[in-house]
Amino acid sequence: MTDTGSEQTPLAPGFPDGAWLEQVALRYLARFEASHERVRRLLRTKLKRRRAAGQINEAEFEAGCAAVEGVLARLAAVQLLDDDRFARVRVQSLHRKGRSLCAIRKALHEGGIAPEAVTAALTDAFAKEDIPPDVRAAAIYCRRRRLGPFRPCAQRQALRLRDLAALVRAGFGIPVARQVIDAATTDEVDTWALLAR
Repeated sequence: MTDTGSEQTPLAPGFPDGAWLEQVALRYLARFEASHERVRRLLRTKLKRRRAAGQINEAEFEAGCAAVEGVLARLAAVQLLDDDRFARVRVQSLHRKGRSLCAIRKALHEGGIAPEAVTAALTDAFAKEDIPPDVRAAAIYCRRRRLGPFRPCAQRQALRLRDLAALVRAGFGIPVARQVIDAATTDEVDTWALLAR
């Protein structure tokens, strides 16, 4: 991916030392919130591409890989990388999009977040909820996808099983899926979907 910003200078084509790797990481972090593992993967991918293009040899590649951990440590020291903060922000973001707790756990695990940090972020996010988080997320999902009570009355019963299957595939349990799909009115589902944040 190339940057098109006119204020940024292109990355130097030379040896990928710690300064070069840090510049790559800072450019990425200026645009996206990321975990340690995501930045580690990014930097290693950049190094692999340079090696494949013949811009660096194997020894330079190994030295670059060794420098990655130092770059990550420096970024963490100045709080540009914080897996706990990333997990909390990502949980809120995915929940607002209507993702189930199962899908949120999976996304954070794939992002390289430790299971303890995932559990802590989920606990912090939903400790004060009066409605179960999966019910709220399923309501948001149904509203966005026009499932269940959001379908026209003529189609609702005919497509009930399809709507239930869509919710189950999205990671919601069958009891939650039934509760939301079988809701009497859209107002009831909208009440569940309202975000108190």
